[in-house]
Amino acid sequence: MVQIQQKVSFSSIKFPMSQFDWDAIALHTTPGVAEHKESEVALLFSGVGLDFMGDGFDQFPEDLREEIIKAFPRNNFKRKLLQRFMRALSIRKKLLLAI
Repeated sequence: MVQIQQKVSFSSIKFPMSQFDWDAIALHTTPGVAEHKESEVALLFSGVGLDFMGDGFDQFPEDLREEIIKAFPRNNFKRKLLQRFMRALSIRKKLLLAI
């Protein structure tokens, strides 16, 4: 939260930090809710969708998409993240079965 406060303190965004932070982080994967919150919460939701799933990436001109990928290579981001999710779920399942 301190990092978020430091980054936001340089902008003109004013809001109660704890509620805003909670909403943005808690709702960033919640379709149908985040889009109806503050603009910044909706923006984070859209940004995560764009970054992780590619939602809306096709709306950018092809030359801009190529420039973005060149500047920020994916390096198998989605595959690696999904592998980490699966590993975490596997560990959780083993822990639950041990109870």
